[in-house]
Amino acid sequence: MADIGYASLMLALIFAAYSAIVSIANVRRKSPALALSARNGLIATAVFYTLAIEAMLYALITDDFGIELVASHSSHDLSLIYKFTALYSDKAGSLLFWGWLVSVFAVILVWSRRRGFKDIMPHSVGVLAVILVFFLVLVTIVVNVFRENPHSLSDGLGLNPQLQNPGMAIHPPLLFLGYAGFAIVFAVGVGALIRGGEVDDWLSGIRRWALFAWGALGLANLAGAWWAHDVGGWGGYWAWDPVENAGLMPWLLGTALLHSVAAQRKRGYLKSWGIALIIFTFVFTLLSPFITHGGFEESPLHGFADSPVPPYILSFMVIVLAGSFGLVFLRRGRGRIDYPESLISREGALFLTNIVLGLITLLVLIGTAAPGIADALGRNVAIERDFFDWSAGPAFLFLVLLMGICPLLKWRKSSLDILRGSLLYPVLLSAVAAMGVLIAGIGNWYALAALVCGFPLFGIAQELVRGARARHRAGGQNYIKAFLSLIWHDRPRYGGFIVHIGIILITVGVIGSSLCSDDFMVNLIWAGGGGLLLGGAIAFWPDRVGTHVGAG
Repeated sequence: MADIGYASLMLALIFAAYSAIVSIANVRRKSPALALSARNGLIATAVFYTLAIEAMLYALITDDFGIELVASHSSHDLSLIYKFTALYSDKAGSLLFWGWLVSVFAVILVWSRRRGFKDIMPHSVGVLAVILVFFLVLVTIVVNVFRENPHSLSDGLGLNPQLQNPGMAIHPPLLFLGYAGFAIVFAVGVGALIRGGEVDDWLSGIRRWALFAWGALGLANLAGAWWAHDVGGWGGYWAWDPVENAGLMPWLLGTALLHSVAAQRKRGYLKSWGIALIIFTFVFTLLSPFITHGGFEESPLHGFADSPVPPYILSFMVIVLAGSFGLVFLRRGRGRIDYPESLISREGALFLTNIVLGLITLLVLIGTAAPGIADALGRNVAIERDFFDWSAGPAFLFLVLLMGICPLLKWRKSSLDILRGSLLYPVLLSAVAAMGVLIAGIGNWYALAALVCGFPLFGIAQELVRGARARHRAGGQNYIKAFLSLIWHDRPRYGGFIVHIGIILITVGVIGSSLCSDDFMVNLIWAGGGGLLLGGAIAFWPDRVGTHVGAG
């Protein structure tokens, strides 16, 4: 089985390299025949990649301890579900699984008939082929995932007991789904840069891919938090561990990307932000294997010791950054630096949101990377969780406040008089809630939480009530039907509102659980996760709302 699996991976590598070379040759020739050949090469890559995955899973199920991965992570008495999870509990196996997901998504992309992707697709195929070559080189040449076990064993070592948990079947697959989804977003973005032309033709077309990847990564982070809280023995759900941070940072950048796409679809702004965020989000997904394979982390649960992979990943990240922004530089004359006309507008609030999200990502990156960089320079630097709490925490609270202001603003420009009128009820209601908490004697910090989180919550509620009332008056529908119709006819906007409610609940849960060990407060985090899932699903559903440049 090892020979079949390795041969399949080598064939996948050959076809991926062929697809990449043909795509590069086709940049100038623009030959339909070459484009079709590269596309077929990418499909063949996915086919042989899938065959290799099937060979490894068969080896795990049948206890083929002649393969080192099986001998190191499985055993006769291991249950079937954990024999599947043993695949990505291995350092090379995790890269194998991740790359396979990219290949599957690549086939879905090339088979799609998305309007605006036709001219981009030949170039995106080449980008995806290069990404797959990278993953395949890692699992065939750098670390052979089908390496044979030199010892004859009657049983394997089994899976780490801490990994024998339902979280292992949920958290890593969701994580890799998110990472693979952002690889597709990156391939489309860079493919568009290679082709040139207007961003409007393709940026809104990647929205659903970005939503899918963002949602999967967000749920992965929540599942990891649940796992750590219930089983991990860490004494909490979040410890600012380097691997936790590696999953958080691309999610933050993906959030900023979705806000940029929203501004572009409605007003044609933040296009350059969208392109930069596409590049950085993909690069930050590559931080995860860099960290877990020994870049910054070598713990038994989250890290893989003695892995040769980090230098190759770091080199690939540098190549991606240099190549992508080189293309941005070459295409600089085709667009303009697009900033909002006024910060007191919805696109202005989205622009400010992106800045805050970028700042939080930078702070988390500094706290995560500083100890590893200092160690490489022969110095000892310890970053405690207080650094993250006191640097990123206030920025997160400011972000929550922005959630309350943004829905109350108009596109293009809002007058201060109208804004003051819109802010009146949310501010009053949140102040009343904070005073109620103080009078009840629950605590000053909870009053602050009620003030900060109550404002955006009441602001969103006000917008929902206004919209349902307007639809009721215009169409004569009852309020329940008017409310559901309101959400259905502008799914991106109101799906985003539900996501914001989920994030507000998570914020309340984080504040509450940080101040006392109350499971009720922690459970608010999982309720917020349900809000993220529901809102993301509503926003993901196809809608008829296109780009409305010039709309008021």
